[in-house]
Amino acid sequence: FPVFAQAREKARAITCVSNEKQMGLGFAMYSQDYDETTPPWNMAAFLTDPGFPGNIPGYVETSADLWDAKLLPYVKNGHPDLVQPGDHDYSGIWHCPDGENGAKWRTYGVSYNYAFHSLPSFSYVLGVPSASVSEPAHFVMVGDSGSDPNNGFPDGPLSNDGNGGLLDPPKYFEGYNVYYNLPFDLAKDRERPYRHSGGANYLFNDTPAKYLKAEVLYPHPAPPTPIDVNSAPTALKGQTRCIFGNWFVFEQGERQAFADFVQANYGYSCTLD
Repeated sequence: FPVFAQAREKARAITCVSNEKQMGLGFAMYSQDYDETTPPWNMAAFLTDPGFPGNIPGYVETSADLWDAKLLPYVKNGHPDLVQPGDHDYSGIWHCPDGENGAKWRTYGVSYNYAFHSLPSFSYVLGVPSASVSEPAHFVMVGDSGSDPNNGFPDGPLSNDGNGGLLDPPKYFEGYNVYYNLPFDLAKDRERPYRHSGGANYLFNDTPAKYLKAEVLYPHPAPPTPIDVNSAPTALKGQTRCIFGNWFVFEQGERQAFADFVQANYGYSCTLD
């Protein structure tokens, strides 16, 4: 009966929120031990960068380099640190019950700006210092993500990064195209903004995890319209970039840079909340 199916879906969504809340506690405890700074998205990105002090020539990324493995001592649940492909274990709080695949694949990812700065230029983020988060209630830390394997940079042969450990900016429309099974040329392994009854769960920097409808963080055209970053209408391009600056960027200077960029390039008035 539909009512029973809806009840089961509600229960799965509640479990997912609980998972993210426990991750939030892990982030908080990690930060207390590491100078009020969260773990980096992927430590291997730094260890393989010749310009990074302490880089290790020839270093090969493993799953133990990713953010969830760094939180493991604080949550003691599942084994995201296991590096052999046959041993990957994203069970317990690391597995959303509505995930498309089993516990050998990620179902959560950190937000794009948690991993990279975009403006004024691209650079890696070596963890997020608490003092630098200008709007903690508006900064997405973790959200529902995809889990397909991706063998491109910076994955190593013993890594299950697959970029399922990362949410893309709203402008790419990956989650929209996946949901409506539309053709597009980007990897189907990142955000899942429709996972739970047309929405998804997100953990914010200083608030408990909560559910948001897809159109709040990932606005879209009237479905089902195949769409990508280049074909989007100008207004939608401006809106998605404004939302990224508002919800996925933690430093005030970069947030303002996004608002200015949107106004200058798309004529879209971007108000920062």
